[in-house]
Amino acid sequence: MCFHYSLQVEALKIEDRYQAHFVDPEGFQPFFYTNGYDHQALPVITSEASGEIQRYYWGLIPSWVKDRDSAIDIWSKTLNARSESAFEKPSFRHAIRYNRCLIPCTGFYEWHDYKGKKYPYFIQLKGNAIFSIAGIWEEWIERVKGTKVNTFSVLTTDANPMVAKIHNIKKRMPVILPVEKENRWLDPECSREEISAMLCPYEKEMEAQSISKLITARNENPNQEAVQKPFHYLELDLPDIVHS
Repeated sequence: MCFHYSLQVEALKIEDRYQAHFVDPEGFQPFFYTNGYDHQALPVITSEASGEIQRYYWGLIPSWVKDRDSAIDIWSKTLNARSESAFEKPSFRHAIRYNRCLIPCTGFYEWHDYKGKKYPYFIQLKGNAIFSIAGIWEEWIERVKGTKVNTFSVLTTDANPMVAKIHNIKKRMPVILPVEKENRWLDPECSREEISAMLCPYEKEMEAQSISKLITARNENPNQEAVQKPFHYLELDLPDIVHS
């Protein structure tokens, strides 16, 4: 599943990529690494405001959640939404139909299992391009104070052959949208059949590299350039750089 990703580009480059206005660009800092369980406010482009880049919290809180305690309980369980069941799950079925979003990304992290040990990898599109993960979003109102909280979830699908070699236990990956399908993904008129057809493994060129275990170090901040640097493990079956 996808709980870790990067967006290491400035707000202006994101604006240029999506031809959209960044709301509160001063509040955004590029990051080499973020963890979904930190529930940070991260850039998204929604179906409701496709000309804006807003920041929503990672971990979808459905609009029907009644109170703050319930919201806190659910949002660590909704970092990802399985595309195969999103139309049926109570937490996701409204959002997948009506509230879709693009999640700008420059790469994501997964772990390879080898002889019972986990080895981290950084995965990106060839050329280190900004790409869009398919997401869904919701607006939740905290009823006591009337505070509005906007949140999102990452849609996942079966891994493509390259990612499956790395993420070799669960064999999942985020749904990556080809550039030519991004506008349709945000289109409120998009049918369920069209939406479902886009929820598939990415087929274009990707690349990956094994990285050090800085990403899980307890005494260091992984949000630094070094987290993505290639690191070779002699014991691995996989080559250091994997190409699709």
